[in-house]
Amino acid sequence: MGFRGELALKFAASTAEEKRPPEIKAEPVLLTAEEGGIGCLACFVDSLAYLQALVDVMGEFLIPEGKCFLFAGNIDISTRYAIAMREVRFYVPPWDEATVYNELLELFYLDRGDLKRLGNGEKRDAIATAAAGFTGAFEPITFAQGLQWMGEIKQPENRPV
Repeated sequence: MGFRGELALKFAASTAEEKRPPEIKAEPVLLTAEEGGIGCLACFVDSLAYLQALVDVMGEFLIPEGKCFLFAGNIDISTRYAIAMREVRFYVPPWDEATVYNELLELFYLDRGDLKRLGNGEKRDAIATAAAGFTGAFEPITFAQGLQWMGEIKQPENRPV
């Protein structure tokens, strides 16, 4: 089972039962579930600090054997981190301001032409299979170190959707 879309990490306060967009969200999200929890999770957030909110929201579904990729808009693009939170390793690759889908294709060396003939679910499954076999070398750091090293949040305008 899989999901592609947006994930609200913190809802905005509402008054008089009006609905407001989330204050913090992860988008776009690519997620696959397997028995026991999330097998693959990849998403973009504006700030590395939002990793804590992501873990708070998804925590009970994250499993140590799953692969999680967090693209953050405020880390140095020359860095590659691995951050462990609740026994789950989050790979934090550089964000080249493309889409999560395109960034994953590049990270896993998947050929876009090979995936072109597949349906959406099959593409998601191909990425999840590649993620399961991923063994990239990322510098292990703590979440606190990442918070110290992150930069300011970049403005999302002019960023591709």
